[in-house]
Amino acid sequence: MRRITLTAVLVTLAVVSTGCASTLIRGAQGLTTSPEPLGAYPGVRADVSGIVCAPAAALKEDPFALCLIPLSAADLPLSAVVDTGLLPFETWKLWSPSAKEPTQKPKKT
Repeated sequence: MRRITLTAVLVTLAVVSTGCASTLIRGAQGLTTSPEPLGAYPGVRADVSGIVCAPAAALKEDPFALCLIPLSAADLPLSAVVDTGLLPFETWKLWSPSAKEPTQKPKKT
């Protein structure tokens, strides 16, 4: 019983400590000046990219990149749930006419 509880606590901590790629990607887009919408499932795409590209990055320059594989794999289901919930908003943002207009303010003369 004690071992099961310890395992459940460790798994919960691992999942919670990974963060959610969906929120990270959306927060990073808010910091940039790019008016481009994110498209569908940006968090899932970031997690898959972390799983697929980490071994190549580890071989080239960053051995720490291998740590991203289990973290991205643990975060993938959570990102899928969040991205599915935000899919209507992302679709609206992608297809709304205001998203295609430039975000520059008119110059005062």
